[in-house]
Amino acid sequence: MRDLISEFGLTFDQTLLLFSLERQIVKDDILHSLAHGKHEEAERKQEWLNSWDCHINDFLNNLDGDIDQQKSLDIAKIGSKALYEKICQEETTNKIKAWRYLILLECTLFTPYFPFDISSDKEEGIMDKVKKIFDKLSLNKDSQKTSLAKIASLLGINIKYVDIFRKRYEEAIKSGSSEIWSDGY
Repeated sequence: MRDLISEFGLTFDQTLLLFSLERQIVKDDILHSLAHGKHEEAERKQEWLNSWDCHINDFLNNLDGDIDQQKSLDIAKIGSKALYEKICQEETTNKIKAWRYLILLECTLFTPYFPFDISSDKEEGIMDKVKKIFDKLSLNKDSQKTSLAKIASLLGINIKYVDIFRKRYEEAIKSGSSEIWSDGY
């Protein structure tokens, strides 16, 4: 199942790095909320992060499909800088660095605080409760900008690519929307 990750152009360690950096974006955002006296908001964001951590850990620990193996991978304990250095040391033969741009792209477009589908059952109330917990939470733009600058620096990429990625993404969304409507919908 680890091959599934490589289909997206990332190795397992690069995927761990991506998740670790996305986690750091949320941690930075929580600290920003706390610094601005938004303690309730910070608590709700931390609740979301705790849930996200569990989902990511489950995903990563079940990649090989070996249910009997010890589940020990914890995304909260993975250091981004050390992992990045390990990946770079292993890249002695492969000089292609496109994965760095892919990670920065994913981090640029990362939108946390979505509700998790905790039940396939359509039992009314559960999803409403989850939505209320995370409803109206959003990533602070200043916090995001600071996080993305740190990530770009770590990856050795010019920060201008964050704006390029955003601009291209918005253009693609607009283009896709106009094509849908021009097709008679």
